[in-house]
Amino acid sequence: MDKKVLFLDIDGTLVDDQKRISNDNKNAIDLMISKGHKVIINTGRPLFGVTGIIKELSLEREGCYVLAFNGGLLYEPLTKKILYKSTLSPELIKLVSSEAIKEKVHIHMFDEWDVLCESHWEDDDLRYYIGRLPGLKYKLIPDDDLSDVYSYKISGVDQSSKERLEEFGARLKCISDGRIDAFLSHSTLLEIVISGQNKGTGIDKVMEVLGIDKRHSIAVGDEENDIPMLEQAGIGVATKNATQKLKDVADMVTENDNNNSAVAEVIYKLILKDCN
Repeated sequence: MDKKVLFLDIDGTLVDDQKRISNDNKNAIDLMISKGHKVIINTGRPLFGVTGIIKELSLEREGCYVLAFNGGLLYEPLTKKILYKSTLSPELIKLVSSEAIKEKVHIHMFDEWDVLCESHWEDDDLRYYIGRLPGLKYKLIPDDDLSDVYSYKISGVDQSSKERLEEFGARLKCISDGRIDAFLSHSTLLEIVISGQNKGTGIDKVMEVLGIDKRHSIAVGDEENDIPMLEQAGIGVATKNATQKLKDVADMVTENDNNNSAVAEVIYKLILKDCN
C-alpha cells in the first residue's frame, strides 16, 4: 500500500469554531499514522501557536512535521529541530512598518516563540489577534528600532475592512518590487511574507525530506491562503465551509464542515478506505 502524506490546515479545517479537535478527527489521524502514513500540520500560525496541537495529536513521532508561518519554517517535533526557515530582512520589515504607519494599518511580527510589536501598535487590533490564540503573549520592541529584528511573517489586522487589507497588500507588493507577497488568511488578517513563501512551496520541502513522490500527497484547507497548498498537492481538498475561491481549485469538497469532523471524512475516504 502506498504511503500517503496528509497536509492539514488548522483553523477552519482541523479544529472547529471553538478551536477544538474532535475525537473523530483525533482517532482517524492516530489510525492513519499507525498504518505508516504521515501527517503534516501546514498552517499560517506561528510555531508557538501549534505546540498544543503537537501534544494533543502526539506528533512527536518519526515522519511528522509542522510547516508554520505559511511555509516559512519547517519543524520536526520528534527532534525539536528547525529544518528550514525563511525570514523577512530588517530592510523589508522597515518598509512594511513605514507603510503601515502611513496607511494606519496595525501590524505585528513573529520570531520562533514570540509576537513582536512596536510600542505604537499596542492597540485593540493587537489585543484582538492575541485573543484568537489562548495563552498567547506579545513582546514590545522600541518604536523604529528594527535594525536587529527578523520576522517569519508580518500580520496586518483590520477588523472593519477586508478591502482595505487587500489594498494594503497590493501596495506592499508594488513598493517592494515584488520582494514581498501578501494574502488574506482571514477577512481580518493579512499575511505578509517573502515572495514565493507559501503553503505550497512548503509541501515541496516536506516531500523532499520524506523522499515520497508528490502525487501521494493530500492537502486539506478552507481559506484563500490554502490555494497554493491545494494546487501543489496530489489531491487538493476544500472543506464544506471553505471559501468559494478555494473550492474552485479543489479536486474534492467535503460533505462535512470543520464543526463535523471534515478531516476524518477525508482520511477515511482517501487514505483508510477499508478501515471505516
